[in-house]
Amino acid sequence: MNMKMKKTKKSSVTGKKTSRITQILTELKDERIKTWFDLGLFIDRLRETPPRASFPGDLNDFKNHIEAGGIGLISFYFSIDGITVEANKYTRVLKNIYPEVKIHYIAGEIHPEASDLIEASFTKEIKEMDGFDNWPLYNKFFKDKLERGSESYNQLIGEFWEEVLVIVAKLGSYIEDNNINLLYIINVCSNPGNVSLALAVVLISEYFGLPVINNNHDFYWEGGNRKVGIGKHGAKPGPRDFFFTNSKVGEFFSIIEVLYPWERRSWMTVNINRLQYFKTIQTNGHNPANVEQIGTAIDYRSHLNISKRSMIRTFRQVASIFANKKESVTVHAVSRNLKSDRSLQPILLGHITKHHFDFVNNNIVFLQPTRVISRKSIELNFK
Repeated sequence: MNMKMKKTKKSSVTGKKTSRITQILTELKDERIKTWFDLGLFIDRLRETPPRASFPGDLNDFKNHIEAGGIGLISFYFSIDGITVEANKYTRVLKNIYPEVKIHYIAGEIHPEASDLIEASFTKEIKEMDGFDNWPLYNKFFKDKLERGSESYNQLIGEFWEEVLVIVAKLGSYIEDNNINLLYIINVCSNPGNVSLALAVVLISEYFGLPVINNNHDFYWEGGNRKVGIGKHGAKPGPRDFFFTNSKVGEFFSIIEVLYPWERRSWMTVNINRLQYFKTIQTNGHNPANVEQIGTAIDYRSHLNISKRSMIRTFRQVASIFANKKESVTVHAVSRNLKSDRSLQPILLGHITKHHFDFVNNNIVFLQPTRVISRKSIELNFK
């Protein structure tokens, strides 16, 4: 099967055509996944099977193929956040390449406030795709301790596989109905906010024969370590250590390791920094031809035509934030705030302490789209 897909079958009873997603669901249910070992063996067979995604034409033919259908931009949710801001940039680039293509924002939840950021006419909410605390199995996967053979261990695989099939059915139906020919996923297969969604996307891409751009902003191992790594090898505890709660349960945790990120010739893995880029290749063993880097960056063109009055008004708003309800802004010495118990209020830091600072007329503003941490590749904006 290639990207032309198999012809739909006719029912011998009704004479009606059977949708492709109906056939796929029948095949997946026939796998009879009852245990974590069953799932592991199934995924191993999937990885060993040659990818179904292929295209017989040249680059121009492929461009026409994508443009004639749609592109699915998939994440856990869209809101006023970094992911949605970046997704909007990807949309602009994709529309430059494929001017006539329909871009669909698909997520567990699309918040009303995201409407100002989403430059697309097609949106779809599938509640089972929501992530992290809004994913029903989140705590069972990463907060509760699993023991082989325990009731929770045996029950979880049934709940998990059932949810995977639900997402395959809903997401697959939308993809089929809207003739989506390319999936662009953001953090779905790097940050395990919804493992059911990650596996469902893998299955849809494999069975439909769809190419995938797998865009990764955060991996679960960035800021996270196994307990043995922290205890014996001196790794520092981090905010994502909980992802490794059940890392000793090999048949369970191997699912996480193989899905984050999924390796396939039809998948392009796009990371936002060099550390991710090299680790994907060197540690995960991915083909370098399928790994790229695209950093987060400010689109400075959108900030060029600002009037002096608007600029001053904005600076005054920022100054009022730094003043913290006082009459003037104080610059606080960095040296005195390295280990501060100060409440989480924004403050202005400088080399020395300075009271009554005129922020509006004395500033250089640097726009950084993410938290100022190394993995966000902030050096790209300095360049």
